[in-house]
Amino acid sequence: MVGLKNGISQNAVRCDFEAEVMVDEAFNASTKINRKQLIEDCNMLCRLKLENMVDERNLTKAEGCKDYLEKHLKDGEMKPKLIAANAECVRYSNLHAELRKNSIEKKKICSPAAFIYMTCLVQHIQMYCPEDKLSKTEHCVNEIKKLKVTYDV
Repeated sequence: MVGLKNGISQNAVRCDFEAEVMVDEAFNASTKINRKQLIEDCNMLCRLKLENMVDERNLTKAEGCKDYLEKHLKDGEMKPKLIAANAECVRYSNLHAELRKNSIEKKKICSPAAFIYMTCLVQHIQMYCPEDKLSKTEHCVNEIKKLKVTYDV
């Protein structure tokens, strides 16, 4: 996701286009598909492939993801926690993708592994947010409690 020019990288634009094309093809084959989610799955898969974070089976790669995090995260309190969460997020995302493998192949849709991986990382960012930066709203506090139960933290 490097190479920003005017806030949008060429790769991001390419992934946006490829996601739309892939979704159009899948949508023609089956109308029982959530178009928005499918675009997000395809777009994230494309972006993570470009960063060597996804393998040839469209599953997230632990080493590729860890290398990306080590290279792009700023040093600080969150970096070691997110790098530690990497293995869990890779395992979690690939498990969900494997469970949906038959549906993915049958409908010719994108693997959700990359999108699930990034969602998992975002949830870990929320869980480990430093107290001084955390919103103390009831909703936020309740969501973090749920996440800590989900990830057994």
